Amino acid sequence: MTRRRVVLKFTFWILAAALNAEELTLDQAIQLAVKQNRGVQNAALDAAKAGEKLAQLRTKLLPALSLYALGSQQLRPIDFTLDRGIFGVYPGIGPVPAEDREFVRLCSPPVFCRDACYNRSRPYTGSG
Repeated sequence: MTRRRVVLKFTFWILAAALNAEELTLDQAIQLAVKQNRGVQNAALDAAKAGEKLAQLRTKLLPALSLYALGSQQLRPIDFTLDRGIFGVYPGIGPVPAEDREFVRLCSPPVFCRDACYNRSRPYTGSG
């Protein structure tokens, strides 16, 4: 008997909740279902990602131009000495070098466009 009362009370509680519920039109119900559906949300994100990828691929159809310029500069002076006979003493020639030689080269000014590379590419249009 108590089980019957529990089921009866539960049924009345559900009916009372249903009577207090707001009525939805079909369009409102569809909007609510779409808004809370994760599958639909994932599909919308996939469509947005596909649109971004398409925009990215369209930029590859545009011509490209690239220019590279390299520069260099000596940072420290070159200063070294070759001692007399460092490369050996040979019969008939004598020591190489015959006397001490000092080499000094000061820092050179910067070279800004020593090597340059130009590259121009066009997209494939399909015509030979």
